[in-house]
Amino acid sequence: MDLKQQQQQQQQQQQQQEWQPSQEARQQRKQQQQQQKLQQQQQQEQQQQHYHQQQQEQQHHRDQQQQQQQQQQQLTPSNAAFP
Repeated sequence: MDLKQQQQQQQQQQQQQEWQPSQEARQQRKQQQQQQKLQQQQQQEQQQQHYHQQQQEQQHHRDQQQQQQQQQQQLTPSNAAFP
């Protein structure tokens, strides 16, 4: 699957979860953040493997990843939002 596609999917899933601020949703959110970390680790490993082939393209991906991570943290309310 394409990196961009993966990230878009993650964002959509997180936005859907915003509509159900329940205990269950909070669990899902935790799991998803773990999945994202795993996927990002995998992506970085992939990136290192292809590093010489696509140095510039990669730098671009990495910048996008960081931006999206920040957006996702803002999208995801902290536990304080659920008293």
